[in-house]
Amino acid sequence: MLGREVRHHTDCEIVRLPRSRRLVMDVVRIGRKRNAMRGLLDVDVTRAREMLRAHRDRFGVKPSLTAFIIWCVARAIEKDRMVQAFLDWRNRLVIFDDVDVQTTVEALVDGQVRVVPHVIRSANRIGYRAIHDELRHAKSRPKSNRRLVRFAGWFQWLPWFLRRPFYWYVQKRPRLLRRHIGTTIVSSVGMFVGSGGGWAIGTGNLATFGALLGGIVRKPGVVGDRIEPRDYLALSVAFNHDVLDGAPATRFTRRLVELIEKADGLREELDRWAAEADRERPS
Repeated sequence: MLGREVRHHTDCEIVRLPRSRRLVMDVVRIGRKRNAMRGLLDVDVTRAREMLRAHRDRFGVKPSLTAFIIWCVARAIEKDRMVQAFLDWRNRLVIFDDVDVQTTVEALVDGQVRVVPHVIRSANRIGYRAIHDELRHAKSRPKSNRRLVRFAGWFQWLPWFLRRPFYWYVQKRPRLLRRHIGTTIVSSVGMFVGSGGGWAIGTGNLATFGALLGGIVRKPGVVGDRIEPRDYLALSVAFNHDVLDGAPATRFTRRLVELIEKADGLREELDRWAAEADRERPS
């Protein structure tokens, strides 16, 4: 959002940057200081998209691919929870049992469409359908932490040298981070890209692991001994190297890609969804 104060000149207009952007720039500044490992992946989502498309054609409801990716990320982390470990103020690793995934949704806020964060709690303990429904609900009725909004309202007016100690304090309090940003981050920018591939490179975040979903492109792929058209998702991943080494990060990524490309568990989830829909239909 641009600021309200606008000055018109003969060759341009000058708009005051809203103070709320300070908080965004703060997070980016802190994230850049982390020792990050990044990976750019082409993930075959053909099987998953075919299943989701068939469900949509049958019931007229468009299942979310983003919800499926979030579900896969949560289950992959459940097998290796070190991926979401935080460092506390005594440099101890705090490894939470549940996977709380922060994502973003487009929602109508104060009459304007905005991208707002939403945390899916215990995503490793719920199914695909529950994550899908929660995302849809968040788009129609976004939650707002009033205490956090009030705090941000005055905090953004403080100069950087006063904001900086607060960020240091928050980074060293894993339970506080989990409460407000979850334990890991999965964000989709592909919905803004439209057709065509392309990776999104994150500028940094406060979680140990983050994934950005880019565009989807259709191109030739090898299936067995054949070459056929496949749908590839541009997926970028980032790990905090201070917490995780390259080998475990690679093993986790391999597990995540396997879950996505095999559409692991999706058929069973959609079958249960279809059975519920059939029971709800009037006879």
